[in-house]
Order: sequence, then structure tokens, then C-alpha cells
Amino acid sequence: MRGLVMKKILVIGPALAEWSEIKAIEASLQFLVPQYSIDFIDPLEEVNADTHRKDFFAGWHDKLQTLIPGYHAIFGFSLGGVILQHCLDLVEQENKPLVFISVPSFSDDLLSKRLDQVIRLIKENLMAVALHELNRYVFYPYEAPQHFNLNHPERAALRLSRGLQFVLEADSRPMLQKTRVKYLHLIGENSQLVNSGNVITSPNSQLVIIPRSGMRVLQNNLTDCMPPMIKFLEESA
Repeated sequence: MRGLVMKKILVIGPALAEWSEIKAIEASLQFLVPQYSIDFIDPLEEVNADTHRKDFFAGWHDKLQTLIPGYHAIFGFSLGGVILQHCLDLVEQENKPLVFISVPSFSDDLLSKRLDQVIRLIKENLMAVALHELNRYVFYPYEAPQHFNLNHPERAALRLSRGLQFVLEADSRPMLQKTRVKYLHLIGENSQLVNSGNVITSPNSQLVIIPRSGMRVLQNNLTDCMPPMIKFLEESA
């Protein structure tokens, strides 16, 4: 008797200074592993100083055209979700359930101000200060790490500045307003970056505000994240 084929989830991660930081997200999704296998993709793996926004999103559109058919569901965290918002036509074509975690639809004044500040600090070669500033918002309402050990500081600075710039420049509202894709979006009630001020909903979307959490909703309050995620995936099976 042949074994059951495990369903696969594709996760496109956030803009991380170094991809090794994805381990925290990997750990938070372990509750799905008994039923699903999960593949994680670094959204900034091929980014360089000359990568422009239009080329970045067009390149991901081409890449996902090949990848999406092989997965049961697609998850996007922050920048990863912004990428998926620019590829909603592919998700709709393949009829895949979609989960967004802390993904802005556009940059409102507050998000723009905060990301601009971090990018400026990076460009001034103040990477440690930039990370402290960013993590202050990302980890809120909990304490952010005070020390950073970067294996490749120059590459980390480039990755983070370009990744945040792509988020800053993106406006997904035209795509979200017309999409028929069914998706679940989790945001933290205490988030200092992604909140009701810069997130719009679509006719088939479900927005869930997770209490006692910020940007890192799964790490902050996994207990309240699990039920809507499991229910959404089961209903989309």
C-alpha cells in the first residue's frame, strides 16, 4: 500500500539581514509539520545593489509561475507577502489558499517614516543602530535583542536596505481590490509597522487581529494564531 503524499506549503520569508534568522519562523510553524511539509524561500537571495523594484517583482512573478503549481498553500511574511500580492493573478489561476503574516498593502505615513529612518541609518554605515531601530518596532510589545552577530555585515546591510526599500515602494492596493483569491491575513494588535492603517481587505479575505502581539504574531501568540490557520487550511483542502 502506498503512503499518503504529504501536502506542501511554500513560505516566502520577510526581509531579513541574514537568512539564518528564519529559524524563529521555522520553529513557529512546526505545529503544521505533522500534516504538511514546508519549504522556505529567501526573498532576497538574488538581490544586488542594482536590483530595481520593477525587476524584483517581475523576477518573482516569473519564478512563482513555476513554483506555485507544486504546492497546496502559499504563505508570505512581510516582504514575502508583498511579493505574493504582486503575484495574485498566479495564485488565483492555480486556486491556491494564501496566508499573509504582517503584510502591508501599502506604506502609510508612519510606516514610511520608520522604514526610511532604518534605510538612512544603513546608508550611513550605522548598521547596528539601524538594526536596533528596526527591531524596536518588530519586537514590540516585547523586548528586542540588544546584540547582533552578523556573519556577513556588508551583505546584510545590502539585503536589509533593499528589502525594506521594496516594501516601502510597493503599493498592492490595485491588485488586492480586484482579486478573487481566498486568503487569511494575520496581524498583531500591537504592531508598530503593519496595522489597520496600512492593510486593506479583499472580498474573499479574512483579516484576523491577534491580541498581545506585534509584527511577530506567531512567536508572540501562537495559541491564538493556530486555530484560524488550521481552520483556513482545512476548509481550503
